[in-house]
Amino acid sequence: MSLIVLGTQVADAVLANLFKTRGNRLKRRAHGAAAAVVIALTVVSGCGLTAVGRPGQTAPATRPAPTAQLTVARSTTATSSADSPPEGSDDIETPKLGTRSAPPNPTPTAYPTRSGAPPTDQAVTIAAAGDIACDPKNAHFHGGLGDPVGCQQKATSDLLLAMHPTAVLALGDIQYEHGTTKNYQESYIPTWGRFKDITYPAIGNHEGGQGGSNKSYFQYFGARAGDPTKGYYSFNLGAWHIVSLNTNCGTYDFNDSHDQCAKGSAQDEWLRHDLAANPTKCTMAIFHVPRFASGGGHYSNAVIATTDTALWDDLYAGGVDVVLNGHSHSYERFLPLTPAGQVDQAHGVREFVVGTGGDEHRPFQKPTIIGSQYQNNTSYGVLKMGLESDSYTWQFVSTPGGTNHDHGSADCH
Repeated sequence: MSLIVLGTQVADAVLANLFKTRGNRLKRRAHGAAAAVVIALTVVSGCGLTAVGRPGQTAPATRPAPTAQLTVARSTTATSSADSPPEGSDDIETPKLGTRSAPPNPTPTAYPTRSGAPPTDQAVTIAAAGDIACDPKNAHFHGGLGDPVGCQQKATSDLLLAMHPTAVLALGDIQYEHGTTKNYQESYIPTWGRFKDITYPAIGNHEGGQGGSNKSYFQYFGARAGDPTKGYYSFNLGAWHIVSLNTNCGTYDFNDSHDQCAKGSAQDEWLRHDLAANPTKCTMAIFHVPRFASGGGHYSNAVIATTDTALWDDLYAGGVDVVLNGHSHSYERFLPLTPAGQVDQAHGVREFVVGTGGDEHRPFQKPTIIGSQYQNNTSYGVLKMGLESDSYTWQFVSTPGGTNHDHGSADCH
């Protein structure tokens, strides 16, 4: 009888281990297994028993299914220090919201493949904006609360808190004037940093190419920012494939190079391979510097913006549906366009400029760029998008008192 009791204890251990690793769906099988253990132990009464497993060993926790698959270009010549704290500082801590956990970071590959979970038909909601957290030395900062003129990063981040998006897309110039650790800690982290676990960033000129610190940017966002020697990556979100590009080229530089966007560059080659390897029905690109913008200070069209011609050629040829940019401190929506700036409703790429994350507004310039459908430079806020399996919706969500109510929907190519 004592042997049967011992067998029951072993059976209970078997049950506990099975339940930890497999869940309730294996209860029937586990009970059967336990009974078999008891019977077997009774039959071999008097024989020695061998314990299974080490004392104190626990089974691994069940891993949740990822909501996004991240793919980055791997460097063979440099090692990322993305998980290290910024130089001369402690680890950067992010306030915990308890709303969503970050998708796991997969192993980087030289060229993107669907080696993990493929896109799904699940509809997702994203919120996007660039030109976000102003410099703590800015006269409008006021302890991080801002005022009607600028430094509205707290107000725009509160919109995210109420929105509960699946993912946040930070469209560059995430921290002004320079992306230093100190500025992050005082301005970005207490506001938009609350959503770090679901944020996918695009590098801006104030992060790296204009006196900013690439090091702090990559250390803060870690693997989510891609390979720190490249600054571009891609991931799947719902049914959509999304590429995040590095437009610190031409006027700006990245790691002392101005040729990041040129035809035949590593980024150009990677982008073409990435789009070919991920032929989803719907595709989006996010990057900081727009090809088309009517905003003053960063006025741009296909004649002016020649440094990103190769990238736009790739996006157009790859059937990309939507491009999200920042840089121009205003909101502007375009008709679907070709890389040359001609309206193409059937195959063109629709560009949204969303430089409304909080820093400041700037006036529009004339003439308005061909294809511009909607403009607003008085409202801070974020672009909320619903990404369906074959279509998308958009709605600009303004901070209190804002006048931008742009919204609409469209099918993917």
